Amino acid sequence: MAEDVRNIKVKSCEVMQYWEYMDTDNIEVIISRIKKLTYIKSWAIITHDKDQLPNGQLKPAHFHCVLTFSNATTIKSIADCVGVEMQYVEKIRTTTKSARLYLIHRNNPEKYQYPPESVKASFDYITYVDDCPVKQKRESIAQRIESGEIKQYNLC
Repeated sequence: MAEDVRNIKVKSCEVMQYWEYMDTDNIEVIISRIKKLTYIKSWAIITHDKDQLPNGQLKPAHFHCVLTFSNATTIKSIADCVGVEMQYVEKIRTTTKSARLYLIHRNNPEKYQYPPESVKASFDYITYVDDCPVKQKRESIAQRIESGEIKQYNLC
């Protein structure tokens, strides 16, 4: 029999929700909720308000946050505390580092690049980002070579 999703536990997760579906549009309120989570180890949160749809229009403003815990915590308890439905709390599928870099789209250069200063975190996010070199995707490097952006003399 399948495990009840309310009982699924995570040690790290991402939460994303559009502000229009929240009971607040104040990021400080969300932060105060996050701080009340049992076993919270670290958190980082940002509002994305410059993301574009494929047609060029702005997506509605939303927040992303990355949470880590010292002990596994149920998705239901995280969702209830933050004020979102459970489907907006996801176990991190890649790495915590990748999820944290996504907050500013550092690892997605085709998307709007948010300044690291716009992230609120329980740790020094700016230093964290500065210490995380981003591996470029092979396709991106190949495109940059084909377009002439990267030339032979850049490779020395």
